[in-house]
Amino acid sequence: DIKQTKRAIELERDNLRGEIEQLKARTTNSKDSKKVLEYYKVELENSKRKAIEFEDAVKDKNNEIVNLKNVISKLEREARFKDEKISSLETQMEELLCKSDDSYEDLKHKVAKLENELELRKVNTEDSMTTEKLIILEESNKDREAECVKNRQRIEELQKIIRDLEEEIDNLKNELSTINEHIGDNAEVQRTSI
Repeated sequence: DIKQTKRAIELERDNLRGEIEQLKARTTNSKDSKKVLEYYKVELENSKRKAIEFEDAVKDKNNEIVNLKNVISKLEREARFKDEKISSLETQMEELLCKSDDSYEDLKHKVAKLENELELRKVNTEDSMTTEKLIILEESNKDREAECVKNRQRIEELQKIIRDLEEEIDNLKNELSTINEHIGDNAEVQRTSI
C-alpha cells in the first residue's frame, strides 16, 4: 500500500510536469499563460510536499515497528527467564517434598512413640514409684514433651515451606501467562501496523 501510494504521487507529479510543458507550448502567446504556469507550479510544489510528508510517515512507521520488535524481544527474554525460574523452583519443591515426606513421617512416628512411652510411664509409675522417682520421671517426661513440641513445630515449618513454594510457583505461572498474553498483543499490533 505504501509503495503504491508513493508511486501514485510520483506519477501524478510527472503528469503535472507534462501538462505544464504542454501548456507552455500552447500558451506562449497567451495573456494568461503566466497565471496557468504559476498555478501548475504551485500544484507541483504541493505534490512534492505531500511526497516528503508521506516518506516521513513511512520512516516513523518503520521506527515504530523496530521499537515493537525490541519490546517483544525483551518480553520473550523475560518469559524465558520466568520459565527457567519456575522450572528451578519446581525441582526444588520436588526435592523438598521428597525430603519432607520422609521427615514428616519419621517425626509423626517419633511423636507417637514418645507419647505412648509417656503414657506407659505414667501408668507404671502411679502405683510403684516413690515420689522422688516420680519427680525425676516427670522431669524426663517434660523433656520428651518438649521434644514432641519441637517435632510438631518442625512438621509445621516444613508444611509452611511447601505452601510458600506452591504459592510462589502459582504466582510465577500467572506472571508468565500475563507476559505471554502481552507478547501476543504486541505481535498482533505489529502485524496490524505492517
